[in-house]
Amino acid sequence: MTRQFPLPDCRNQKARPRASLSDPVIKGVEFNGNHLTFGLSDGHRVAIHLLFYPKLIDASESQRKSWKLVAGGKQVRWTDIGEGISVRGLLALHEVRHLHTLDA
Repeated sequence: MTRQFPLPDCRNQKARPRASLSDPVIKGVEFNGNHLTFGLSDGHRVAIHLLFYPKLIDASESQRKSWKLVAGGKQVRWTDIGEGISVRGLLALHEVRHLHTLDA
C-alpha cells in the first residue's frame, strides 16, 4: 500500500521512496568473466550476471572501465554507453535473484 500525504488543498500526494541514511554506497566495480561485482561501503560484495545489463555485455573493455560514481556513490554510470545502476536497484535485483534461488 502506498502512503499518501494530504496537500494544502486536500489533494493527496504519493510518498516517494527515499534512500535511508544507512543504505550502503558503491565503492568499486569489477568485471569478472560474465559477472559484474560491486563493492559496497558496508563491506558486502554483490555479483550480478551481465545478462541483466545488455549494454555492458556489448561494451568494449575500455568502455566497461570508464565508469564513474555519481550521487555520492548511490549510482554508477557508464556515460559512453548510456548505462547506469543504482544501489537500490542493484540490491532489489540481488534480493529477487536470491529469493528465486531459495524457491527452486
